[in-house]
Amino acid sequence: MCRFPLDEGLEPAYYFDRHPTREDGMRRTPAQSEAVSKLIAALYGIAEGRDWFVAANFATFRTSNPKEYPLVPDVTVFKSISLQKLDQKNLRSWKMALPNRPLPDIVFEVSHPRNSYTDLYENPQVYREAGIKEYFAFDPHRPLYWERTEALVGWRNSAGGQTEEISPNAAGWLWSEKLASWVAAEDGQLKFYDAEGKTRPIKADWYLK
Repeated sequence: MCRFPLDEGLEPAYYFDRHPTREDGMRRTPAQSEAVSKLIAALYGIAEGRDWFVAANFATFRTSNPKEYPLVPDVTVFKSISLQKLDQKNLRSWKMALPNRPLPDIVFEVSHPRNSYTDLYENPQVYREAGIKEYFAFDPHRPLYWERTEALVGWRNSAGGQTEEISPNAAGWLWSEKLASWVAAEDGQLKFYDAEGKTRPIKADWYLK
């Protein structure tokens, strides 16, 4: 028997399923909102026809503790999950204590003026400890709010628990093993390219105009 109250009859309800997180109370800038929307659109295009789940501002709980404070990345990507599309749309959060709930494969943070320090200096360790293999942080503002000179930074976590910052290529792109794509910061948004440098997704209309 479930120890927690059910959320609309679907699954156990945790405290932060029904109460706001710090992230909920942080108003997005126009640049941040646009970048998140275009990122989601691009990832949906890349995920088309695959058993992937892409979500924005989606809480992930790692334990069965109903009062756990969740991870809430701006964008989360799960690959090869067994949940049906309708079940995905009905979820209010991702509870890893339940069956068939793997770790996110990759997360993105699109920085806000109030959390740019966290995105650069705290989240790499937070996501490493959570077991998430890749993390990208992006500042869409001009001038940049954070103290780095580049708008896009990424980290990869090894099976041995080590974190390494992803080195850019000559164009400043970062390679994502999980997406099998180059990730590039261009025109205030994140864009994706395959190993040959061709745009992903192929359908340009996945990028919101």
